[in-house]
Amino acid sequence: MRAFRYKQHFEQSREEIFAFITDLSTAPRWRSLVRHCEVEGGGPMRQGSIVLLTLDVGGKTMHVPSEVWLYDPPHRYGHQNITNGVKGVFEYCLEADVNGTMVYFSGDVHPYGWMWLFLPLIWHTISTRYRGQLAALKQAMEMKKV
Repeated sequence: MRAFRYKQHFEQSREEIFAFITDLSTAPRWRSLVRHCEVEGGGPMRQGSIVLLTLDVGGKTMHVPSEVWLYDPPHRYGHQNITNGVKGVFEYCLEADVNGTMVYFSGDVHPYGWMWLFLPLIWHTISTRYRGQLAALKQAMEMKKV
């Protein structure tokens, strides 16, 4: 079920934005909760890769494997994971326009078992957590220019 869909316009090209989004070393600067991430076993990112995320959640450190389910440079990138009985599916879509690129960021949640009872709270938490992520991405990319 769709929890959110946000959009943000960027002056950079799709290629520049896609490269920045998939450069895992930049993730802590703009991705919500992310302290560190790396491709399991090293090597280049591709569809099917497992990205090991280290997250700071409520003062606690969590280690979460996240599968790259979509890797289509420079158009779309997506990853998914299951944490605490909830599957999160996230996608970035990059559409070129005459002034740069429009980036769409969406997230779907799929609770399992008794977690369905918490669906309204999960939607609120997820949509709030990721509301500023594209603005943070834009700011991180602007700082890269300096």
